[in-house]
Amino acid sequence: MDDLIRDCVGWRKIDAACVVDYLFRSDMWASVLRGTNVNPTWAATVLDRKGFLVVKHERRLTAWLAIGGVKQPFYWVSGRILDGD
Repeated sequence: MDDLIRDCVGWRKIDAACVVDYLFRSDMWASVLRGTNVNPTWAATVLDRKGFLVVKHERRLTAWLAIGGVKQPFYWVSGRILDGD
């Protein structure tokens, strides 16, 4: 049986130091916050101001990455957000 993934909103990225970051597809970002009454743009802005959003493009809150050979924008949230400090 194939490993079919439905409704994928993003991926985890694990670096050499075993730090896990979370990459949310930009077209799915609003669905991550559905039911919270939190504006998706405001949430990304706050994450950026707090240093939890990994930004790859100047003046943009998204990072462009190629996954599966397709380059697309992601909201890249640092795993440090779960450190609890």
